[in-house]
This record gives sequence, C-alpha cells and structure tokens, in this order.
Amino acid sequence: MKSEPQPAYLNLINQLLTCASGEEQEILNTHPELLDDGLVAAMLEVAERLREQGELNNANRLKNFAGLLGKVDGDFLAGIALKVEADRLLEQGNQQNAISQFREALQSWEQALTIYREIGNRQGEANSLGNLGIAYDSLGQYQKAIDFHQQYLEISREIGDRLGEAASLGNLGNAYDSLGQYQKAIAFYEQYLEISREIEYRQGEAISLGNLGNAYYSLGQYQKAIDFHQQSLEIEREIGDRLGEANSLGSLGNVYHSLGQYQNAIDFHQQFLEMAREIGDRQGESIGLNNLGNTLLKTNQLAEAETALRASIKIHETLRSELVNNDHKASIFETQVESYRLLQQVLVAQTKFDQALEISEMSRTRAFVELLQQTLLTTPPQSPGLFHV
Repeated sequence: MKSEPQPAYLNLINQLLTCASGEEQEILNTHPELLDDGLVAAMLEVAERLREQGELNNANRLKNFAGLLGKVDGDFLAGIALKVEADRLLEQGNQQNAISQFREALQSWEQALTIYREIGNRQGEANSLGNLGIAYDSLGQYQKAIDFHQQYLEISREIGDRLGEAASLGNLGNAYDSLGQYQKAIAFYEQYLEISREIEYRQGEAISLGNLGNAYYSLGQYQKAIDFHQQSLEIEREIGDRLGEANSLGSLGNVYHSLGQYQNAIDFHQQFLEMAREIGDRQGESIGLNNLGNTLLKTNQLAEAETALRASIKIHETLRSELVNNDHKASIFETQVESYRLLQQVLVAQTKFDQALEISEMSRTRAFVELLQQTLLTTPPQSPGLFHV
C-alpha cells in the first residue's frame, strides 16, 4: 500500500464519497496510514475534477474533508468526528422535514449549525442556514425564513458555491411569494433562473420557471404564467422529473380555470391527477380531485364534480388520521375545508338539500375538532387549584 499511495488514496476517497451519512469516521479509522498530506492533496485534486464536471456537492464535500485533514495537529480526527456528527444531524433534519416534523427538524439543524460554526465548516454552515430557512417557511414564519436565507446567500457567494447561491435565491423568492410580495419574488426567481442556466442546472431552471409562473398567476398575468409553466413542463419531461411535471400540469389547469377555459383546465387537472396516482402522491391526488371538482362545477357537470370532491375529502381524512405532526395536519385541513365548501355548492345545485346540510354540519364539526386540538396543544398544563381538585 505504501509503494502505490495514489491508488490507495483514490480508493479511500471513493469510499468516502459513496458511503452512507455517518460512516465516514469508521472508514477513516480503518485507514490511519493514509491520513497524511498526500491524502489532502489527492482530495483537493479530485475535488477540482468533480467541480469541472459539475458535481458541486461532492466537490465541496471533499474540500471540507481536505480542510479538516490539512490541520494535522494531533487532533484532526476529532475534527472529522465533529463534522460527521454535524452531517448526521443535517441529514436527520432532512428526514424529519420530509415527514413534516418541522420543529424537530429545526432542532437538528440548529445543532448541526452550531457544530459547523465551531469547526469552521462554511459549506455546512451555509446548508444548515438554508434548511433552517425552509423550516421557518413551512411554519409560516416568513421574516425569520428570509433572515436565514440571506445568510445562506452571503456564505454561498463567499465560498463560490453557485448551486447554493441559486438555491438561496429561489428560497428567498418563495418567502416573498408567501408574503404576497410578488414583484420581489419575481426578482429573486429571475436571478435563480439566470444562475441555473449558467451552471446548466436543469432542474433548478425548471423550478425557477415554475415559480415565475406561479408569481405571475398571483398577479393575474395569466398568459405569462402559461408561458413559464409550459417551459418548466418541457424541461421536467426532458429530465424525467415526474413530480415537477405533475405540479406544472396542475398549475396549468389552475391558470386555464381562472381564464374561464374550463375544458383546457379539466384536461390538465386530469393529467395531473393521473400522474399523482402513478407516483403515489396522495396529497397531490386529493388536491387534483378538489381542483377537478371545482372546474366540473363551473361546467355544470354536477354528478362528476360530486364524485371528485367526495373522493378528495376521503383522501384528506385518511391522510390526517395517519399523521402525527400537527403542523401538517393543519395544512391538510385547510384544503379539506375548501372541498367541503365546493361539495355543498354541488349538492345544493342538485337540490340535494339534506346532504348539503349534512356536509355543512360535518365541516363545522371538523373545524371545531381542529380548533380544539390546536388549543390543547398550545395551552400549557396548569397545576390543579382548589376548584380543579
């Protein structure tokens, strides 16, 4: 192994890049003879090649390892152990966020951020800040989200992370969009689009185009919205992004509905619904059924609208019963309320007054239960006083 160090270094680097998160420490511990300046040089060389090939995440990951190993002062393994722990916390937060455990994700990412700052890992710090911004977005705390995304943007620019710069610009656009500041959102989305094209990040290009479509839709500029969503759809089909393709189809359905072109809207909603079912997106399926039911109501296809809306409500009920996280439950309930409202209109239009009244009562009951649950969750327990006892 000593006679041919370069292949050994490359083999170790490959193991580090392909291992699961949290296994890096074990891999390094099994090769103590390779932890020297030669490995640092090899890491930097490979990182540069990866950067040239556009594999920015792996390139940055290697640079971070090289930076830690370069501090050969007797305790660099401790630094690596800290980085591995921070990486684990970052990934743990990602998994928690994916199942809508936003508050738990916040805790994981805050811990990761503290460690990354302690060891001077700027890339990890940037990623943690960006993720914290996304979590606050999900919780509706948009100004906090903007603060974190701005920090993410600054560090990404400092370290030359173009992919991170693009992502932070997109995240800032999302936060301003949620605040109803659509022109500001558009300005950030345009920068996101420009960088995505410069670095040939096709998925980022598709996402930014779709976001621009959503912003122009909110401004009532429907033709512009259609143009952007069509461009986004074309790229998503090229790169095989099925979820993105479904979202673009649904967005186009919404735009055509707002234009009063209901048959076009129905066609797109049906395509969206079909794709949501294919990829197993149950929440997307329920939203698609709701939107389809709304458009069918506009065209007086009342029986079909009733079927779609009842199916949407049924899926919502199933999803809410399966969820533990109350933030996500509340989000689903908001959509469910809309389905109840539309279904009442459909039933009244069919002179099914008893059923409409039943749905109205059911909706109010669900709303009361939701309010009660939120109150119980947010009210701290009290010590029993005289009358409580």
